[in-house]
Amino acid sequence: MSRFTLRFLDPGLEAAYRDNFSRQNLTNVRAAYLLGVILWVVWGLITAPYLGEDRRFDLTLRYGVFIPLLVVGLAFTLTRSFKRFWEAQVVTLLLVTGGTWVTYQAAIDSMPPDYGYVGLILILSVGYSLLRLRFVLVALTWAVLVPYFLIVAVGFDHYGGRQLTLALFYVLTFWVLGMVAAYWLERNSRLLFLREGQLDREHRRSEA
Repeated sequence: MSRFTLRFLDPGLEAAYRDNFSRQNLTNVRAAYLLGVILWVVWGLITAPYLGEDRRFDLTLRYGVFIPLLVVGLAFTLTRSFKRFWEAQVVTLLLVTGGTWVTYQAAIDSMPPDYGYVGLILILSVGYSLLRLRFVLVALTWAVLVPYFLIVAVGFDHYGGRQLTLALFYVLTFWVLGMVAAYWLERNSRLLFLREGQLDREHRRSEA
C-alpha cells in the first residue's frame, strides 16, 4: 500500500477494495445528501429575517443551485453508474457547492463574514466524514477551494484585517485536521479490508 496515496500496489486488490467500499458507502452518501437538503432549508429559514434586499438572491441560489445539486446527487445514487462514477460526482458537487457558497457569501453584504469560512469548512468536512472520499480526492477539493476562498475574501474586501487573519487561521487549521482525518479514515478502512479478506481465506481453508 502506498504511504502517500494509500492505493494498493496490486491493481486487482485496489479494484476489489473500491468495488466493496462503493457498496458499503452507499447509505452514507444518501444520508449526506438528505442531510444537506435539510440543512440548506433550515439555514435559509434562520437567516431569512436578516437578509433584507438580498433575500431574493439568497432564494435563487439556495433553491436554484444548492438544493437541486443535492437532489441530483441523490438521484444519481439510484442509477447503475453510481458505483463507477460516484467519486467523480461527489468531488464535482463539492467543488461547485463550495465555490458557489464562497462567492454567494461574499456578494451578500448583510451576511456576517464569519459565515463564509464556517460554511466552507462544513461543506469540505462532509467530504471525508459522511461521504468518506479517498484521501487524495479530499486533498484535491481542499487544494482548489481554500485558495479560491482566499482570493474571493481579498478581492471582495469582505473581511477586515483581523477578521481575515482569523479566517485564514481557522481555514488552514481545519485544512490540516481534515487531511489527517481523511488519511487515517481511509488507511483504517483499507487495513480492515485486508484483514477481512485474510479471515475469509482462512475460513475457506478451514472448511476445505
